[in-house]
Amino acid sequence: MDLFPLKDDTGYVHAVAVAVFDYSQQHGSGERLAVLDEARTRIGTSLDVTGTAHELAEVAVPRFADSITVELLDSVFRGDQPPPLPPGGVTLRRAAHVSGPADLTETVSGPGESPRESPGDGPGPAPGETHFHTEPSPPARCLLTSQAVVHQATDPEIAVWLAADPVQAEQARRHGLHSLIAAPLKARGKDLGVVLLVRHTASREPFTEDDLFVTENLVARAAICMDNARRYARERRPLPPSMYRAPAPDSHRPYRTYSPHPETWWSRPPR
Repeated sequence: MDLFPLKDDTGYVHAVAVAVFDYSQQHGSGERLAVLDEARTRIGTSLDVTGTAHELAEVAVPRFADSITVELLDSVFRGDQPPPLPPGGVTLRRAAHVSGPADLTETVSGPGESPRESPGDGPGPAPGETHFHTEPSPPARCLLTSQAVVHQATDPEIAVWLAADPVQAEQARRHGLHSLIAAPLKARGKDLGVVLLVRHTASREPFTEDDLFVTENLVARAAICMDNARRYARERRPLPPSMYRAPAPDSHRPYRTYSPHPETWWSRPPR
C-alpha cells in the first residue's frame, strides 16, 4: 500500500491518495516454485520406498498443504512389478502421512516389517494397513484416469465419496476439509499409488487449478524416485535356489551353472 499527497501547482495539499496493490498471485507463484525447488534436493535421497514417501510428505506439509497421505499398491512395497488396476475401486496400503502445523507423522516400513510410528491425527488406516477406495472416490478416479484432480468440499463428487466412505468422512468432518488434490503416482508407465493433499485451515486459500502444476511436478519426481527404490529392493532380494543350477543338460544344449564367487554364470559342454 502506498500513500501520497495530491497537490496543486502551488504545493497546496488537496487530498491524500491511497494505492493498494495485490501481490497475492505473485506471492503464490513464488511459493509454488519454492516448493518445487526444495523437492529437487530433498526427494530421492535414499533408495527406500517408505523413506521417499516420507520425504515427499515433508516437502508438501506445511508449505503447500495442511496434510498429505501417500498410499501405494502392495506390490510396490515388495519390490514387485505393479499389476494392472482392477475395475471397481482399488486397495492401497498407507506409506506415509503428515499433518501440519504440529507435523504429526505416521510412517510404515511395509508388509512384514515393524513400522516406525508416532501419533497420528485421527481415524484412518493405521501405519501399514490397507484401505479400499471406491471407484467414485478422488483417489481411485485419479489412479484409473492417470490425471490429478482438484476438488472443493462442496463439490457433488466429494459428497458422493464421503457418503460411501465413513473413514474419510470422519476425517473431513474432524478437520474441516475445504479443498483437496488427488494425484496418481505413476512411473515408467506403471501405477504405484496415490497422493492425497488436503487443505483444511481457515486462514489458507483453497486449492485451485493453478496448484495442479506444482502437484503434478512434485508427484512425478517422487514417483520416479519410488520406482527406483522399488527396483533396487527387487534386485537386492536373494536368488531362489533354482537359479544356482540349471536343469540337467541334454546333448543339444551347453550346461550353464551359476557360481556365487564371483557372481557370474559360466558354461561348459555336456559330458
